[in-house]
Amino acid sequence: TGVEYGLVFNLQKTIDEIGIALKQLAASIDEPISEVYVGVAGRHIKSIACTSSVTRPNGLDNMVRSEEVEKMLQDMKSMKVKGSEVITVIPQYYDVDERSTTCPAGTLCQKLTGHYQLVTGDVEDVKRIIFSVEGAELEAKKLILEPIASGEVCLTEEEKKNGVALIDIGGGTTDVAVISLGGIVNSSSLRIAGDKFDESIVRYVRKRFNILIGERDGSSNGIISQTLDYLFDYDTYTREWKAQAASYEIETNEEK
Repeated sequence: TGVEYGLVFNLQKTIDEIGIALKQLAASIDEPISEVYVGVAGRHIKSIACTSSVTRPNGLDNMVRSEEVEKMLQDMKSMKVKGSEVITVIPQYYDVDERSTTCPAGTLCQKLTGHYQLVTGDVEDVKRIIFSVEGAELEAKKLILEPIASGEVCLTEEEKKNGVALIDIGGGTTDVAVISLGGIVNSSSLRIAGDKFDESIVRYVRKRFNILIGERDGSSNGIISQTLDYLFDYDTYTREWKAQAASYEIETNEEK
């Protein structure tokens, strides 16, 4: 593929693959698609803890308005991070003078401090993602962190409120997000995922049973006289690999 560990490596391959997926999706829903929300993940994604404070004159006589809270959030989104692009800002909690809350609107305070998780992506890597999407004749309406998108799809509001760890295992990366009180508390991306699992299975079967499985590479340590049947099951988030063999005979070089 054109993507490795969540990074666009070959733009043309990525564009072609998006085009194939787009045709399949358009055919299944019988609707044209021109705009997409682009999920981003991978090793270039970083999370930074940040705070922002405002002093409120006569704050004990005037309630905090939702517009004030929103302005603080937008100011964080407009922050400049060298070599990176801000993908999203996740509010964690707010200090209302000496107390903490997740909903400061409607309170009285002289100093309001917001605690945020700033999620950034490498500028060049983000550009490649956008270029690939636009190359497939689509408009990237918004970049969204993949754990957030996954959480919207597979978690209930109660689960997001009570707290849950969401683990999204892809081909090249595994994205982990801790979600509580309705939002992401922390997130990380690991370079260990389905591809590495497959490699480990291949090595184990080769060492334990002297059987080569997986894609052909022109080499062989033995002769398998019966055919292995492979069944790959794909769904939105997971790939389950199953290999069955009713009977087989192996003739190794040592036995010859």
